[in-house]
Amino acid sequence: MRMRINIMFTAASLEKKKSPCPTEQPSSSPTLTTSEAPSSSPSIQPTLVPSDPPSNDPSLRPSILPTSIPSTNFPTKSPVIGVGGCPDSYVPMSYYEIGSRAEVEGIVYECTSYACGTFGFDPGDNSSSLWRQAWQIIGECSGTIAPTLSPTTPKPTSPPTSPPTSSPTKYPTAMPSHPPTNIPTPIPTQPAPTASPTCTSEKDFNVCIALDMSGSVCNAGSIFGNECYGCSPAMFCQSFFVSKNTCCHNFQAEVDFSRSIVESLGNLPTEKSFVIVQFGDWAVLASGLASYEDTYNSLNWLDYSGGATNHADAISLCQETLASSSYSDRENFIIIITDGVSTLPMVDPSGSALAAADAAKSAGTFVIPVFISPTYDGDKIGFMSDLSSKGEVFDVSDFESLSTIEDMLVNQVSCQS
Repeated sequence: MRMRINIMFTAASLEKKKSPCPTEQPSSSPTLTTSEAPSSSPSIQPTLVPSDPPSNDPSLRPSILPTSIPSTNFPTKSPVIGVGGCPDSYVPMSYYEIGSRAEVEGIVYECTSYACGTFGFDPGDNSSSLWRQAWQIIGECSGTIAPTLSPTTPKPTSPPTSPPTSSPTKYPTAMPSHPPTNIPTPIPTQPAPTASPTCTSEKDFNVCIALDMSGSVCNAGSIFGNECYGCSPAMFCQSFFVSKNTCCHNFQAEVDFSRSIVESLGNLPTEKSFVIVQFGDWAVLASGLASYEDTYNSLNWLDYSGGATNHADAISLCQETLASSSYSDRENFIIIITDGVSTLPMVDPSGSALAAADAAKSAGTFVIPVFISPTYDGDKIGFMSDLSSKGEVFDVSDFESLSTIEDMLVNQVSCQS
């Protein structure tokens, strides 16, 4: 009997242990206490403190200063400054001097660079901001500029002293040539120039002509200072209607001048040979010792290279080629045509050029510099004079004027020989 009771107790215990498991039927009696319910009213105050109220006065200055670079590629249509009457309207691909003004859609622009008027620098161009490197905005204008009420002089100016030229140059220089000397030259010894050199006895000779192909020849004084390698970028280097091989009018004028020198010297009744050297970063032998006919033709195949200005390498290559001539009794000449001072090699470029010139002169070679510069620069002329055998420099203000010194240069070579 006792054993049976124990068994029943154990079963009841097991039944109690199973109670946490869900039953198949819900409980018939609910729990004595209800679960927690959400409060029926909101909290009395927020748990976080509100932020500080905004200040009554605005800040004294903006937190970010205005930028120095415009945020748009085109000017505002309503500038703050009015400048009165409008100057002449801008004409694309026209020459504009620095300081001159032009009008586009009621906005006045002032030229600040030699690039004004060239391709890609049209003022106010909405498609590019490149023009801002050559023009600055002056203000808004309307109507035309009123004429002055009183003339600057009481009488008309006197007529020009000489009639205008019948064939002006197509390519004006970027800057005026250097001013004339204060004292006029004495009366010429001859009533008229001679038709040919006055030398009575001419010797046989060899001539090396070194042509400058540096970037300054074709970049028209670009503010970017690029070297125009391979005539690139064309926007700043290549002239209109000129092939990429020739690149610009200046280099074409340099080649034409060299061709005329070769032809004039080639017609002299002497024995002679010619050498053509081109130079930029370094010098290249374009034509070795050859007859004037072969040399003349070789000048048709020169390709503009661009680059820096290495006078030392050009003079050295000329001298090396002239010294290789089998005619040791001939006079040797180096004509170096350039528009700037030496910029290569990196270490003492001017000193290297002078050393090369001194070596050539010591070997008996006559060095003649031809220098192109739009303005007179005493230091540059002095450097060219130091290169020269006689201290003389054939200088002109632009490449188009090279033809004016042809006769003097031919006379120099023929008489010196």
